[in-house]
Amino acid sequence: MKLLKPAWIGEDGKPLYSIDIHPDGTRFATGGQGDDSGQIVVWNMAPVRSESDEKNEKVPKILCTMTNHLGCVNCVRWSHEGGMLASGADDGLVMIWEHRASQLQFGSAEVWSCSYILKRHEKDVLDLAWSPDDSKLATCSIDNTIRIWDAQNLPDLLATVIGHDGHVKGVTWDPVGKYLASQSVDKTVKIWRTSDWKEETTIRGPFEGCGETTYVLRLSWSPDGQTVVSAHALNNQGPVAKIIQRDGWNHGDDFVGHRKAVEVVKFNPRLLTRNGPVSMYSCCAVGSRDRSLSIWLTSLKRPLVVTHDIFKQSIIDLSWNSSGYELMLCSLDGTVAYIEFTQDELGRPITNDEKDDFFIENYGYAVGKDGGGGQKLIENPDILGLQLPSSLTKTTTTALSQPIQAAASQNSVAPPSQPPPPPPPPATAFSASSFSGTVKGIAVASSTHQNSPVKEKQKETKTKDGRRRITPVALGMRSITGSPAPSNQTGNVGQSRAPVESKVESAASTTPSAISIKISNVKLGRPKGSLATKRKKDAVGSPAPKKPKNGKITSSFSERSGSEGSVSVSLTSTTGISLPPSRLETIKSLQISSPSGETVTLEVRNSALAGRIHRLSCRKGEQVQWETCIGSRCIAIAGSRNLAAVACENKTIHTFTSNGKRLFPGLVLPSLVSILQCFGYYMMAITIGGQLFVWNSKQKSVVIKGESLGPILKTGTALSLTKVQLTEEGIPIVSLSNQTSCAFDSSLGTWILLQDASDSAKSSASIHSYISGLDFALGPLASIQGGAELTRRQGVERLQSLDAGHQRLATEAYLESQVASALTLRSSKEYHFWLLAYVKCLTKQGIERKLRDICLELAGPPTPVLGRKGRTHDSFILGFLKHDLLKELLSIMASNSSLQRLISEIHEQIQ
Repeated sequence: MKLLKPAWIGEDGKPLYSIDIHPDGTRFATGGQGDDSGQIVVWNMAPVRSESDEKNEKVPKILCTMTNHLGCVNCVRWSHEGGMLASGADDGLVMIWEHRASQLQFGSAEVWSCSYILKRHEKDVLDLAWSPDDSKLATCSIDNTIRIWDAQNLPDLLATVIGHDGHVKGVTWDPVGKYLASQSVDKTVKIWRTSDWKEETTIRGPFEGCGETTYVLRLSWSPDGQTVVSAHALNNQGPVAKIIQRDGWNHGDDFVGHRKAVEVVKFNPRLLTRNGPVSMYSCCAVGSRDRSLSIWLTSLKRPLVVTHDIFKQSIIDLSWNSSGYELMLCSLDGTVAYIEFTQDELGRPITNDEKDDFFIENYGYAVGKDGGGGQKLIENPDILGLQLPSSLTKTTTTALSQPIQAAASQNSVAPPSQPPPPPPPPATAFSASSFSGTVKGIAVASSTHQNSPVKEKQKETKTKDGRRRITPVALGMRSITGSPAPSNQTGNVGQSRAPVESKVESAASTTPSAISIKISNVKLGRPKGSLATKRKKDAVGSPAPKKPKNGKITSSFSERSGSEGSVSVSLTSTTGISLPPSRLETIKSLQISSPSGETVTLEVRNSALAGRIHRLSCRKGEQVQWETCIGSRCIAIAGSRNLAAVACENKTIHTFTSNGKRLFPGLVLPSLVSILQCFGYYMMAITIGGQLFVWNSKQKSVVIKGESLGPILKTGTALSLTKVQLTEEGIPIVSLSNQTSCAFDSSLGTWILLQDASDSAKSSASIHSYISGLDFALGPLASIQGGAELTRRQGVERLQSLDAGHQRLATEAYLESQVASALTLRSSKEYHFWLLAYVKCLTKQGIERKLRDICLELAGPPTPVLGRKGRTHDSFILGFLKHDLLKELLSIMASNSSLQRLISEIHEQIQ
């Protein structure tokens, strides 16, 4: 064993609260306190392992430093595949970092940029953990909750687990994937089912006498899934790490010997052996407030190693290398230690095949990233029978008719209350449930299954230690009426983690928070009768109809793919609005670029022959991910990372998930689609009759239903649409040729005016002095108002003839309108920018009444509302913590001494 402390880590003396080694072993991350914010540092592992690399000035020690967190960083954890780093801090935020090889900055060997910010926690985040397959992320906080995030569709929240009565200070995943364990200062360890996020059991006894003496309670699950080892527990008033057995959740054993409370426990990720897989065991490291570390092998009754006084303060976190032979630990004194073991000391890590065999025998399937099948736990043996490979089904169903076989080959069954599992690789091992004890898995091959009869009873045997082993009845014949194994669908449109956008043409948009489509020369027709009486049919591509009495409408517009085209239409509607229908040729593609550089292509192929089916497909590169057929000719296509949509000549819209699963039956609209857009889970359609629809595909609900563009497109005028965009919050924005822009507010049920060229308040306002020094925020509001060009125009005093009082009122009204517009659009960065400018204006003018209203709204009630039920004050606004935002405003208001009483009053209220 080799133990060393790199002197170049912790030179600043600032405390460290977390450490984690990257899965590939080339780097490690630490989290702690920086100069004026939280700090994450990614370190090079080579100088730690090698003295020559440590002395080599060409070998960097620090690869990257991130200081985005506003509070101390309490936990950092790499995903199992190593592509992402998650961090949690005192600011209540969880940040997801990804490597950016193309954005190398001066002074940094690597660049890790923040891709997502998860904002649902209300207070400090103390611990987090990735699920074994990296599909989920669990985070816990002193707000007494555990949040489960969808790591494949960030920043989506899957569940909020509520049940602890105190700060939750540690979480760990069951490597089998069936449970999540958490430990809290309420003196309990709780086991949660991942199928429904309900409580499986609560362990209280070993923790009843524990005081709140630890900063964290980082528990750990053994790599074989058999035990959970808790942090701070007591046995005869002595501090121990409690061993909780999976079988019945018994907790009679401990790791003992520490003089003070145990802060952190960490299992070696590898199962070890000395005499082959028959004698497998685990290795566990235990760190304590007494500054000592103990290393335990589950095959021994005493610790393998005990080290004392490595640090000056408590051991706060531990991390094993994926090889199983390296361990790093950090302390509150700001230093780290590195320990390297040998095979003679720990044993030999078992191979992936041996690990798979162990999990198949004990849980019914292979688990994890190290070569496991990655299948979800099967809770019911009936489902096992429905998941046999299609090759087995064919050999046992030769007497079935061809239509039945065809129908069965297109269905798949997933475990109840589980998210859909990723397609498993070909294997002969199938999942089995663990009933009352350990259930032995079964392995079926097509050659043996074909001739094996169904047994009358289950076979029961007993091992030397008295445990029951039950071999389930073979259920292969039941798949005759069921479904074969899930089809091997591989990529999908939504695989990229960061939001992706369609390549569209935009008039002035420079923001990534909205998708835009540019239209020009769209005239309005006067109705003289119903739409049905003015045309023979709605088919696009048919010969141009005759010119109606009210005149022919000619329009030139660009589709979402950016290609130009012109169409002559003569359509009228009862609303008095006539927009050109969307138009597609025989083949149309929509490409979306992901942050990784991969391209996902949605493609429509319309058949040239009448009565033939039309195809919609999704490709990643040259590989077809999924394909389906549409019964009517497609006229528009749109997509996002979460869904795909096509509009057809029969006035329907068909929607599909990123995996090609149909979301709804065809949505029937009152007329043909003119504009179709998707952003995230939202889909927007505008018909040729000027009716607006917006749907939320995730909630399967309508956001805006058939609202008319009539109030903003006034009949009889020469107005035309110049740009239509859908924001990431599902809010539609329509810009007109008269430089007016409106958004529809579904909560108010009306159109909201965002931009008006004839607004005298805007033209008279002088905002340059209030926005100087602020970082201009790009968003949907800036995209329709001209972006940064707005600030340059407003810096010029254009109306020198105006008196000071008039200009002051105009400036105040304009800034107030900007704040309200950003809030309506739910644009957080723009809301923050304009709120600061508005408060600067009010402070300079000393308008205390309006400042008081703003402060009281952010401060909330004078006394905190206890408990979650009946809580009326939301602590966040557009992702900002209200009290933090209020402190920023108070610092601005402090420049006016006449406001000191108001500042003191508000400051006392939020303390």
